Amino acid sequence: MLRIADANNAPESHNPSYSRHKGGGTAALWLWRILGYQSGRASGTESFEAANPGSDSWRLPPKARQGLVGVDVTSSVGDLAEVVLIGGTGESRSLADALSRQGIPWIATVTSEGGRRLYRDLPGQVVVTRFSPPSLEQFLQERRIRVVVDASHPFAQEISQLAMQVTAQLGIPYLRYERPPVTLDPWVQVAPDWQAVLTDGVLAGRRVLLTVGVKALPLFVPWQDRCQLWARVLPESVSRAVQAGIPAERVIGLRLPLSLEQELGLWRQLGPEVAISKESGEAGGLAVKQAVAKTLGVPLWVIRRPPLRYPWCSQDLTAVVQECKRRLASSLQAHQNGSSAGTSASRS
Repeated sequence: MLRIADANNAPESHNPSYSRHKGGGTAALWLWRILGYQSGRASGTESFEAANPGSDSWRLPPKARQGLVGVDVTSSVGDLAEVVLIGGTGESRSLADALSRQGIPWIATVTSEGGRRLYRDLPGQVVVTRFSPPSLEQFLQERRIRVVVDASHPFAQEISQLAMQVTAQLGIPYLRYERPPVTLDPWVQVAPDWQAVLTDGVLAGRRVLLTVGVKALPLFVPWQDRCQLWARVLPESVSRAVQAGIPAERVIGLRLPLSLEQELGLWRQLGPEVAISKESGEAGGLAVKQAVAKTLGVPLWVIRRPPLRYPWCSQDLTAVVQECKRRLASSLQAHQNGSSAGTSASRS
């Protein structure tokens, strides 16, 4: 069992990166003392979000809306948003900020309240939902969306595939803002899929550190009688990791990014004999994990990104913004031409 000096005395209420899950008398703790207190993430406005879900704050004038967190806020640009950002990532926040600076209203869709907070100080709308094919189609039609920009996680292939399918059916441009990959050293083991690491050669008899996200954990649970699994997930995903079957004392709730020193401290405390991660880019901390694995001599396995064929894709923020503007202009021109044709026909 992991021993953490003074962990139970850490100021949990003042440290939003600290996560504890009570289950069967055990507690899943991230290494507060080793990794250090990360201040500045909690604010009084977070309590407003919890107390006022679905607030009508969008009806307030712009100055009155300043500082509100996690509520659906209509863009201060003054027009209905015509761009949807499939978000929940740092890339989507950067894109939302860039569009705002260009005067382009936007709506970001996320799947959790944690994702909503990414846009806390930006003048757009945020919708927390999980789409099905019918609901996404209805959403795009009712909001009269002209462009969809997918800035979701590289491993969120389900929503990417769904968005490509529905936008193709509706004739709405789909743009993919792809997170740049991290260059991997030759010694890193790259797996084409999950099955490549679910083997005796990788897992059996070893202490395994999983930094693969909570969704993939059920794949590893059947191996617990043959290896020791440690799972690092986001703080809000700790309970889901335990529900998936990982013992609570082996779940570490921790929010990225981590410095090299913090990551190194965690690995030294856990003593993994193999680490498994995803090809999630710089934002997923892969470069830091690679450096730590090399320093400690720990074998690192990286799951390759799912291969998807995007109709349009770029890793450059400026290129994405420019293409979005071009598609919006083309859509507006087509709409105006259609209106003019209709008016001429009615007159004749």
